[in-house]
Amino acid sequence: MQSPKWPDVELVCAHLRTAGYQAVVAGGAVRDAWLGLSPNEFDVATSATPDQIEAVFRGLAQKTIGVGKSFGVIVVLADSGPIEVATFRADGAYTDGRHPDSIVFSNLEHDAERRDFTINAMFYDPATKELIDVVDGIRDLQSRVIRAVGEPAKRFQEDALRVMRAVRFTAQLGFELEPATERAVHAAAGTLTKVSRERLTVEFDKLLIGRYAEEGLRCFQRLELDRVVFPLWSPILFPLTTSLTGFSLEERRLHFFWPLLQSGEVAESTFELTLKEYRYGRDFILLLQWLRRELQCFDGGLVESSRPLLPASEVDRLWAKHELKSTTLDRRLLAQLLVLVDPRSRRVLRVLENRLEIPGLLIGAEELLNRRGLSLGQAPKIPGAAEVRALRGPLEGAPLGAAIQDLYRERLLRAKF
Repeated sequence: MQSPKWPDVELVCAHLRTAGYQAVVAGGAVRDAWLGLSPNEFDVATSATPDQIEAVFRGLAQKTIGVGKSFGVIVVLADSGPIEVATFRADGAYTDGRHPDSIVFSNLEHDAERRDFTINAMFYDPATKELIDVVDGIRDLQSRVIRAVGEPAKRFQEDALRVMRAVRFTAQLGFELEPATERAVHAAAGTLTKVSRERLTVEFDKLLIGRYAEEGLRCFQRLELDRVVFPLWSPILFPLTTSLTGFSLEERRLHFFWPLLQSGEVAESTFELTLKEYRYGRDFILLLQWLRRELQCFDGGLVESSRPLLPASEVDRLWAKHELKSTTLDRRLLAQLLVLVDPRSRRVLRVLENRLEIPGLLIGAEELLNRRGLSLGQAPKIPGAAEVRALRGPLEGAPLGAAIQDLYRERLLRAKF
């Protein structure tokens, strides 16, 4: 397997084998390696109990953490990073729809049968270089199919997060859901209410960043997961009408939430509150709120005019008297300059160009700023109080603050052309 962690994974398995236990690589790493992908994470499954795993590595002076010991999981701290080592097990009932009430240490066959999908239930033995497949996972990899292990409805009743994972794998791998599994996903969509918002957001981000994200989102909507995960916003957010290819996760998030930025149906208070409930970070929420306020300044594209411009104070005075229209070049140019010199601008320009359908927006913005002696994402220094008093007189309090902002904005407008 092609991964910097692989030598350490082999070594962990070898240590367990030397101590007399079976040890194999399990789950997604086996799937990805078969597909020719480089696994990011490795899990080792073994016949050793948690206490026996700790004893093996204690004897080697290697640190372990019993972070999931009650579920048979011990983390071995290798040079390349943590490696989870789990005891073969069979699960008891799942009364909370997320975690087994009890586990029984078992064998490889039973361990495979309690996993979610066949493509995630295969094992690889580094010693013999043997692929161990007791659930026909290879068949489904070859057919590019996502199939639940055993009875689909039972798998989703056990753990509601598997509903999201099923659709996420369509976005990640470009596979189709096997018909019985798809019907079970659809039937179990409502159980996602048992899953924490944080877990839903993590899984949805994995879907968004998938190589086949557009297909995954169509599947997400077709099976009505959108109505459960985004109950307030589903009619606004779906269907996605733009391609996500070539964009980062943050840019894909912006693409996905874009309809909310332009919708008059979503109140500002509801907008922020709901995003907080989904556990999006404060920085991302502020970015969306900023965009929502400023988008209208790009209506009609970039302002590129070399005619004499009014001072910012005069623009504001005439605006207050309703003697200027919202499309007046002076006001729109000032608004655009304030956006373009904001440090956040570099994070959103590619998305703005795509979503506003303004070809060459990024290049045009840089040219517009360069002609004025300004730079994208680099705000000029705000004038100090002493400088403003020297120009505008002995001001204090709110009038001083207003004068500072006025001079700053005027200098943006009057910068060399």
